[in-house]
Amino acid sequence: ARQVLRNFQMATSAPLSQTGPRHRDGGGTPEQEGRVPTPAKKSGPDYKKPEWAGKASLLEHLAVELIVRGDVKRRVELDVQEHDAFLFGRAPMCDVVLEGLEQQASRFHCVLQCKKGCPELYLYDLGSTHGTMLNGRPVEPRTFQLVRVGEQLQFCSDQPRNSSCLAVICGPEEAMEEEREVDLAEFRQQTAKEHAERERAMQADLEKRKQAKRKRLGTEALAKR
Repeated sequence: ARQVLRNFQMATSAPLSQTGPRHRDGGGTPEQEGRVPTPAKKSGPDYKKPEWAGKASLLEHLAVELIVRGDVKRRVELDVQEHDAFLFGRAPMCDVVLEGLEQQASRFHCVLQCKKGCPELYLYDLGSTHGTMLNGRPVEPRTFQLVRVGEQLQFCSDQPRNSSCLAVICGPEEAMEEEREVDLAEFRQQTAKEHAERERAMQADLEKRKQAKRKRLGTEALAKR
């Protein structure tokens, strides 16, 4: 995959790449000729790397598996030792090209950004037309969202049923979500609480049965008189 984000010098706040208007042969600039200059066209994503961006501490490379109707159509390797940001979109210059797999995706759809010195990864939607979903939930555009290995991306949040491609982040265990340690005291307290609730329910049921039996015996005694 082409590492277009690096080539577009994302560290600057100016547009990533511009091509200015052509001048007439032998003429001056548009301003000198009294013409209104043509606005420069952006040929790359409108993205600025955050201050915390940099080489991740991951020892192994990442990969993205692009799945359509249950079949892995493409697997894209992401070299985190060489690059710290990866561009998703339909444009052929993207690192993860979605053309032919997800027509709802924008030309420059989103970025997967590494954090310097740690295994954390962040998803950044570039203000795409149809939005991005992380694990079935829409992602706020132009904000960084923590993403883990094993999680899933879709490239159409406004009409998820129309989304045809599912992207799964693959990589080392160190980039997976950490399992929460079990608090034994809390676990025992919760177990005792559930046990007490079951005991109360059983006692209430037993008392209800006893009352029903006493009522039935009383009715039978009256009938025999």
